[in-house]
Amino acid sequence: MLQSFFDQARQRPDQDVRIEGNCDERGSREYNLALGQRRADAARNHLENLGLDPGRITTISNGKERPRASGHDEAAWRENRRDDLVPVGGEVGVSMTAGEVSR
Repeated sequence: MLQSFFDQARQRPDQDVRIEGNCDERGSREYNLALGQRRADAARNHLENLGLDPGRITTISNGKERPRASGHDEAAWRENRRDDLVPVGGEVGVSMTAGEVSR
């Protein structure tokens, strides 16, 4: 998924990307904010290793504050462990999701 996003980002040098790290509901607020940041940083490092200019990438952690799936089971938790890759600048784009990049 990150390779696909990188390929699209290469086509749009005028557009930066914000990586938003997210977690499932388990764990404390502080733990999940740190985990979300590690997840976003891992995606950032991968995109940089592919060749994306680091100056085009910002990262934030949403922790467990923005769940995609409601529920309290493994299926919901798996859906909520993700990075959201959001194009910023340039033309308004559609959010792309990298999916589960790291745990």
